[in-house]
Amino acid sequence: MPTKQKKYTCPHCEAELQAFELPEAGGWDQKHHLACFNNDCSYYRRGWDWMLAHYNAKVSYRYRLDPESGKDSPIAVWSETALLDRIVNTDVVPAKKKAPKKPVKKAVKPVKKKAQKKDVRRVKPKSRAK
Repeated sequence: MPTKQKKYTCPHCEAELQAFELPEAGGWDQKHHLACFNNDCSYYRRGWDWMLAHYNAKVSYRYRLDPESGKDSPIAVWSETALLDRIVNTDVVPAKKKAPKKPVKKAVKPVKKKAQKKDVRRVKPKSRAK
């Protein structure tokens, strides 16, 4: 029988954090982390301006928490709806990821590019009239 999950809240807006599924290639030990999906959260709202000012990127971030370790960090989002499709049932404690299956090897064909001749000429700088 599933156990009830401890309720965590966002330190920026006090909204309840929701479990979301992590990408497979993310490198995390768990299958789920918790995040604040409140679009009115001050952390998320000011993230748009901060990322634009510092990285010239039209993205923001949400508060993220690893419930196993207690470590928190931002998770990048590119829109208000980013990651919403990854929210899982928050009444059940997320299970740890199973051991990865053997990697599937894919054959990769080398890409052939046509040799292009470049017209490279030295150009003498024009002398300036004095």
